[in-house]
Amino acid sequence: RGLHVTVLGTGQMYVPDASCPERLFNEDDPSNIPAPGTYAALRVKLEELLRYFDNALILRVIYPVSSDLDPRGLLGKLARFEKVDSVVTSVTVLEDLCPLIPE
Repeated sequence: RGLHVTVLGTGQMYVPDASCPERLFNEDDPSNIPAPGTYAALRVKLEELLRYFDNALILRVIYPVSSDLDPRGLLGKLARFEKVDSVVTSVTVLEDLCPLIPE
């Protein structure tokens, strides 16, 4: 039928590995959240079920940022803080991601 599904959801599927802090996770790694809430547990199950289909695209977004500095966005909020701690993390640049999402 030519149907396609794109799931756009959270990228918060992993917690740092204390025994190996430099470890990087990829989409084939199972979630390692020790006590997932309802949303995380359902996301894990959804991704497990979607592996049976070849017409599904799962996009995990973490800390979405855009260049417009909207006061409601992550960068706009951080810009208003007096102090921001330095933390190594990943972000999703919306201007890079959005053009790649199939219509």
